[in-house]
Amino acid sequence: MFIALHNPYITGTDGGSYRAYFKGNIPTLFHFSEYNHTYEIGYALLNSLAKTIHNDYFIFQLIYSFIAIFLLGLVLKKTKLADQEKLLLLFVYFCYRFFQNSMEFLRQNIAILLIWLAVLSISDYYQEKGKNKVKYVLTIVAWTFHRSAIFNLILLPLIERLKGIDAKKLVVITSLVSFGFLFLGNGVISKIVQFAIIIGGERYASYLISPGEVVLPINLIV
Repeated sequence: MFIALHNPYITGTDGGSYRAYFKGNIPTLFHFSEYNHTYEIGYALLNSLAKTIHNDYFIFQLIYSFIAIFLLGLVLKKTKLADQEKLLLLFVYFCYRFFQNSMEFLRQNIAILLIWLAVLSISDYYQEKGKNKVKYVLTIVAWTFHRSAIFNLILLPLIERLKGIDAKKLVVITSLVSFGFLFLGNGVISKIVQFAIIIGGERYASYLISPGEVVLPINLIV
């Protein structure tokens, strides 16, 4: 209720951009063909649906919050973790992502939750029932909210392979990769951003690390 009802003007810069987008760019569903393609089609449809119900950003807040909390609940349900482990997962999520995602109504929040569901769908149940395509459907839906989600079409088969590796070996592999990112630092991040610019357009150029700019090691460690 706090997330759904909070003052949308008390947010960061992304929140302001999304609010302006709702007010000035997005039409109702009846005129959706006139849509200004500032953001992905799924996020646009969500805005358009809210505007069709009532031209007030508060309605969008309600719909967005319901979807985000519902998806988070599904993730927790499908993890098959013990209750204490679910609490730890929630604690980490609330510490690092929940408030930034939800206070600003970030479109990548819904995309991330859908990708988590896609990862969780890689299980014996889906393999046996011939529903292996579920993870790809969820990835495509996530892509309609944030185009970066499309990279998971490559990562999901990799995760499927990793599930067959011994857990102790996975700890070693992920630790090495993590420390690799830590020590390679700015160079790796710049390469990733440059690739994002090729895929997603010049608007990602703002994420490039400027000459002389230093990324604090604590950010990479976290």
